Amino acid sequence: HVAIGLVQSGNEWFVSARPLTSGQIASDQQRIDTIVRQINAERAKKNLAALTLDAKLSASMQSDAEKFSRNQRVSFPLPRRVVLDLTADPTESVSTWLGDKDSRDVIMNPKATKVGVALAQNNGLFGVAGIIN
Repeated sequence: HVAIGLVQSGNEWFVSARPLTSGQIASDQQRIDTIVRQINAERAKKNLAALTLDAKLSASMQSDAEKFSRNQRVSFPLPRRVVLDLTADPTESVSTWLGDKDSRDVIMNPKATKVGVALAQNNGLFGVAGIIN
């Protein structure tokens, strides 16, 4: 298995890829599933529909998660529906996002139906990227 990401810079597109071990696949997927459950639990408190994890959206966020974990800052433009976090424990990202008004508004958008989540680890920290659609 390989994690693949796409990133656009001007008129150029770049592809990044990294091999994944079976242990990484299981643990990363478990972390992502936990993040989605946490998001949906918060949405349920406001009687909002649960979001469905979308593989294409998740794949589209992989390069953002990788850049964020590597640079430890946002140095690229973000669409309004994207949330990012840098953390030692990715399952804490939802709490961080909910503590920020703009990120919370993205997560709690009543029109949203899908979510994509990507993780990238670098030097013990995870870049966590989410997109709500």
